[in-house]
Amino acid sequence: MKRFLLGLLLLGCAWGFEREGLTLTLPAEWTAQELSAEDPGLLAVLHSPRQSLVFVRRQPSNPGAKLDDVFNQLKFNIIVKQEGRVLDKDLVTLGGQKAMRVKYWGRSSTGPMKQFVRYFFLADGQLIYVHCVCATRDAREDAEFRAIAESVSYRQPVDPTPDAEPH
Repeated sequence: MKRFLLGLLLLGCAWGFEREGLTLTLPAEWTAQELSAEDPGLLAVLHSPRQSLVFVRRQPSNPGAKLDDVFNQLKFNIIVKQEGRVLDKDLVTLGGQKAMRVKYWGRSSTGPMKQFVRYFFLADGQLIYVHCVCATRDAREDAEFRAIAESVSYRQPVDPTPDAEPH
């Protein structure tokens, strides 16, 4: 089973990652976690050397969904479920797709408030989001989150055609 394809990895250089229609580039020293098949929506879990995390997920999008619809649902969850607040929101382009970037404070589970950045776009009937969890107050994190997100592209994998029935 093909888990991911690693590009050329040289000290100090970025490297490529590919899995189930997702491609992206990781900064040097970032690592990709091996994934189980239990959660088919989870495409990548990435770790920074400073303990920050990036999750890349896909889920079917609602027919006719727009980025503002996704933002409104996210904003509700931030305020109500995470006791947080939206700090910043802007339109960006990821993998040639119109996307949104939302920076916010929120509580993950029962832990302390943390800073999160979520990038998302709609492609091939899927909502793709890049969810960044900042572990430290390090300016490199924002730059690396942005670099990862801007390198993301997604194409719905083509299901192999079933073998023809014998006559």
